Amino acid sequence: MQGMNPETVDHYNDIMPMITKLAALLNPHSAENAATDISSFEEELNEWISEDEEGFVESIEEGEVGYLMADLIVRSNMGNSFWIDWKDSESAVGFLDSALECEGLDIQLDFAVKDPKNDLRPDQIFVRANQQLQGLGYYLLGLTSGNDAYHEILIPSGIFEPFMDIMEHFDVMVELNDEEVDYSE
Repeated sequence: MQGMNPETVDHYNDIMPMITKLAALLNPHSAENAATDISSFEEELNEWISEDEEGFVESIEEGEVGYLMADLIVRSNMGNSFWIDWKDSESAVGFLDSALECEGLDIQLDFAVKDPKNDLRPDQIFVRANQQLQGLGYYLLGLTSGNDAYHEILIPSGIFEPFMDIMEHFDVMVELNDEEVDYSE
């Protein structure tokens, strides 16, 4: 925080306590993992501020803190999160498999098509996966970042409400992945 202007310090001091809460929420059984998430997030945040402090303050003042937070949460690999290019279905399936493995979920997802990597868009993959994961006590949620990528996070259903409260604090738009969008019209 050394060398930051007072406005930046105020925003920083608003962000970090909530990130500490989020890290504890996402890592209830591992203080070490929570500390790693906090450190990783803080590193990403500091890098962003050092590269464009004025832009950081402007984005918050212009109401874009939600985009910033969604991007930073996933870029710093908080919890069981990942991001992919907006049209990369192959990576969507691969990262989703990794997220399930990381969570210890042994499930073969049924996407209702023979080849989801070629027959579905990433958003369809996430909706179909989320519908099945909810039956196992999980949510696959999308964090809207305002850029051409999907930012996803897999959370246990038991932390859904407090997770959403933290996202609301930062004005992060959360895609519930509960309904497929038909773009054919």
